[in-house]
Order: sequence, then structure tokens, then C-alpha cells
Amino acid sequence: MSASTYLFIFLFTPALWATEQIAEEQIEISDSSGIQTAPLKIRFEQNKERVPSAGVGESRPHIFDSYFLFNVEPEGRELKLNGMNFNDWVNQGSVNFENILNVFNIYSAATGKNPALWLQGSTLAPARTYEESLGLIKKYGAILPTEQRLALMSLLLDKAGAGYNLGQDKPKAIPCDQIWQNMKNDGQNGGWCGNIHECGGEYAKALGFTNIGSHTGLQANSKNANQAGGHVVLHFQDPATHEYYIQNYGQVIRTGQKTQTGMLDVSERVLGAVSTTVYTENQLANGKTKVNLYQPRTSRWIENMIQNASAFKGEKSSFRAQLSKKEQTFVGEVTPIEGKKNLKAYFIHSRYQSEDGPVSFDAVGTSGGLKGQRSAEKKMIDQMGYAVTAMFGVSQIKNPIFSSSGTSTQAVRKNYFVGTQIKGYARINKMTGKLEVKSLSTDLRPTKSQYGANVSAPSQDISAGVKYQANSKVSLEGSRHWEIVPNNLAEQKPKIQTAYDKFDVVIDTRDVGTKEKKIYLVSDSQVFILGGLESNDAVGVRQKLEAVIPKGQRGTFTIIGDASKMLANPSANPFYETPSSARATVDWKKTINKAIEVGASGTVSSKNQPFYLFEESSTVRPDLNETQNSSNAQVYLRIVWK
Repeated sequence: MSASTYLFIFLFTPALWATEQIAEEQIEISDSSGIQTAPLKIRFEQNKERVPSAGVGESRPHIFDSYFLFNVEPEGRELKLNGMNFNDWVNQGSVNFENILNVFNIYSAATGKNPALWLQGSTLAPARTYEESLGLIKKYGAILPTEQRLALMSLLLDKAGAGYNLGQDKPKAIPCDQIWQNMKNDGQNGGWCGNIHECGGEYAKALGFTNIGSHTGLQANSKNANQAGGHVVLHFQDPATHEYYIQNYGQVIRTGQKTQTGMLDVSERVLGAVSTTVYTENQLANGKTKVNLYQPRTSRWIENMIQNASAFKGEKSSFRAQLSKKEQTFVGEVTPIEGKKNLKAYFIHSRYQSEDGPVSFDAVGTSGGLKGQRSAEKKMIDQMGYAVTAMFGVSQIKNPIFSSSGTSTQAVRKNYFVGTQIKGYARINKMTGKLEVKSLSTDLRPTKSQYGANVSAPSQDISAGVKYQANSKVSLEGSRHWEIVPNNLAEQKPKIQTAYDKFDVVIDTRDVGTKEKKIYLVSDSQVFILGGLESNDAVGVRQKLEAVIPKGQRGTFTIIGDASKMLANPSANPFYETPSSARATVDWKKTINKAIEVGASGTVSSKNQPFYLFEESSTVRPDLNETQNSSNAQVYLRIVWK
């Protein structure tokens, strides 16, 4: 089915619930604590101004939040990385000597050398051209067992890497024939890392590996992640096991991951430094290549803490603690000014014990901004407004870094973080147009290291959309989201491309100010057209369903279901290949008095992590593995005073 067919079936069938025509403005207040709660819906009569938040000298509360999490079942398993290069393989002691000779014989012939000089009786003639080299690898190498093919890949790219061109002044496309000739002649004109690993992908293809591509990352100098540089490495998948491998010149690492996003998360640990974003380039079904922007899990975990601490929530000060066996997070915030002008300062300390080793993040930051709103009764535009927020701070990140043997040490990196968020909207009757630009760099360092650019691209979301409030219960919204990516990883010329189109139908039966009901339902149906409607690279859906059950003095119960699935991938882009995922939460909150609120929640998750666009930001943690079916419980205490 086409993207438009999926869109109609998934989104517009629920819109038949529409019955009551009331124009309204909605604000969704997300809970920054990590507990998923139903959004607070506030209604305003049409053309009436929204009440501004409290400013200097007005009464805003002080907040103390504490969360205690209990893991009922393990959330993952220990990450086992198997790394190798040709020398490691030879030195195992269990490898048949004849197999070693056979692999080296094929390698020698493929790089234009005469195997007979090394192995008496060889019948392989040395390749005279790059095309002959590929043909030889395909004929003699593709029939080898996986271990021997990986050893052959190690030899080939180790040789290509030895010809790295230190005199090349900027990224540029280089034909694989030039790199092969450089290997044959033992030269130093073999291009940069992107060129070498791109052409290495042709050898991987000849050896029978699939889903071949390359991706970027910040490569650390051993444990000193402050000295890191931009780098491009190769990735490919074993069609027999569906596991991804990463290759960095002669180093080959089996990641144990069966999705490309999972492999990219592991690659960050292998390269060493935590990158804000990475680029991944893959071949599509039509023979073209495409570059996608991806934000690894550790980076998303860090960004969520910074964004939540930087947000203005109508509080004068707050302290939040989230404690469990695996996680200890403390966030303190002070907001001296909030209103049309906003200013706050905060600190963050978080330590998370992942299956792969401890990950910690410490930061001190500040945020400020402006916002405004205007309403008019007798003009074409009923209401318009804007909000601008900027954030800045210093941070330190400690994370595991893996060697080719799979052993782990810890890398330390000190960064600046800088971000901005710009929002604007204009409403005409029931139609609201929106523009939004979000960007955050969490790995900014002011100096260039000897290894190249010591920073990755910032996280980014440039979007424009239209929302239609059909009535008090139903809203429909469509938006386009853009991203800035290089044209390819060899030349790296920037361009703007459509990341995805998103269509959203929300059905919300809650209605503040009317007689209380026994149950309120909130349905949020989302369709993602990856690459945009004109490209239709892939189609994914996410369905969130909330049942809010008020029980008076016994508190409020909320049942939340969240499921997502990639329905189609006509472009055959392996970046989008993700299994379906589901998560269910039961939440209870009770207000004891004006000062105290308590709550508890329990969550059950399916084995697979959702595609990153479908994942609730507050649930992201720096675990790398596909999770097992897991459960956890959480209790909550909030104290409010003025």
C-alpha cells in the first residue's frame, strides 16, 4: 500500500468520533520526572488571552520531587563484543595453518601481489585491475567460512588504511580504482577514512555481506576522549545471523546487534567519545545512497536531562531525585525570573549502571528566553505568539570504551553544551500554523584536536505544521521535519533534506469544568512517513492510548499503552528496519493536601526497543542492548511549598 493509504486508514478513521464543535487552545505539560503521565489539558475561551506565568515577585512554588525505582526483572544482558584483526586470528592457536595460508594467498592476489612468492604452488594470478581484484575476492573469498572472510576483510582494509593520504586537505570523492592502485603500489595517496571504508564496502559486498554502509563518530585517543576527531568507519551485516559488524581499518568488531540503530549505539562505545549525532550512509533499493542523521541513545539520555532542566515550569526552585539500583540522578533548579522574560540556573548529576559499565553525566548550566502572545477579536489572525529559549553550560561525561578484544575501560570528556529552541504560531479560528527550530550540541569543544574536528553535528529538528481543532475532543495535525546532512560521507557537502512527515490525530475525552466522568480516554494516533511523502522511504506508526480513572479521595489512576511498528520499508533502507515494540504503564497519583502529592507506577516493556522517533524521551537510558521483556515499579513523592 502507498503512504497515503496507510495515512487514511490509521488516522482518519478515529476522527469519526468528532461530535462537539468548540474552539479551544491546548497546552500539554510533560512530566520531566520520568513517569509517563497524561497531559494536563487547559481550555481557554476563544479570543481570550492566556494567563501569563508568574514573574518576579509573584507567588511561584518550590518543588521537591523524589522517585524510587525498583527493577523487577533485568532490563538487558551484558554486552559481549567480539573483536579481531588478522594477527589476532592467526595467534589464536586453534586456526588451521592451511586456512591462514589460503586467506593470505587470496589477499595477496587481490592486492596485485604474486602469491607464489609467499606460498609455493599457488595457482592464483595477481589482479591487474580493481575490477579483477573484486572478481577474485568474489570467486575465491565468498565461499570461505565467516571467520575467514572477516580475517580477509581485516587484511584488505588494514592495507588500504596504510595508504591514508595525510596531505589531502579536505573531504572529496576518490574512485576505488585509485585506492586499489595505491594499495598495489604501497603508496600514500589512498584518500581519507571515508574513501577507504566506502571502497572497503565493495569488498564486503563481494564477500557476501549485506546492508553495507558507513557511518561517522568521534574517535577518542585511548581513554582521553578530550582528544577526539571526526571519523568514518564501515558497517555490514552477516545475512546468516543478521548481526552487524563494524570495521575500522584492520579492526573488525562483532556488535551482537541486529538493527542498525543498535549497531550505531555500540559503535559510539567502540570509537570512545559520546557524539551528539552521527551520520549513517546506506544503499537503497534503487541503487542510490542516502545519508540519515541519528542521535545515539547516550546522547538522547543527556539531551533529555538538559532540556528538562532548561525548561520553565512555573516553579521558583526545585530539586528532583531519581534513585534505583541502576540509576542515581539529582537535578537542582533555581528560576529567579519567569514570565515574558525567563532566566534560570541548574545543576545535573546522574550516574547510570548500564550492562556495559557505568555512564555518568555532570553539568552546570543556565537558560533564558523571551515569549509573547497577542490576541485580536476583529482581525484575520485570532491569536499569535512566540517563545525563544537558549541554554548554555559545561559538562563532563564518563562512559565505557571498548577495545577490539571486547575489554572495557572508561573514557572521560569535558564539553560545553549550547542549544536553542524557537517556536512561533498563528491561529485563525480552528486552524493553527506552527514553526519550530530546535538544536542542541552536547559535545562542543572550542579547539580542534590533532585527530580532526573535535565536535559532531548538533541534534536538530526544523519543522513546520498545521493543527486543526475539529472540536473539544478531536484535533488533527500534520507537520514536515527537515534535517541538515552531508550529500555523502566522502565529499561531505551539506544539504537540507526531509527527515519525515508526521500526521497526528488526538482524541481526548477529558473536559475540564464539566461533570466528572468515571473514565476519560485519550488516544494519540501517529503516522510517520520517513523521507517525506514524495520519497516514501518507509512508513511507521505509533499508537498511544491512555485511560484516566479519577477516584476522588483515592486518587487518580492512569493506564497507558504505547505501541509502535514499522509498517513498510519500500526503499529497503536498513536504517529503518526495526521490530515492533510495546510498553504498558499503570500510574497512580494522590494529592494528600496542598503541600504533598504521592504516587506509584508499574511498567512492562516488550523485548525490542522502539525506533528512536517512536520512543518516549523520558524512558531513554544509555543501555545498548535490545532489552529482554522487562518490568519495573516506581514510587513518587512531591512536596510543594511557597
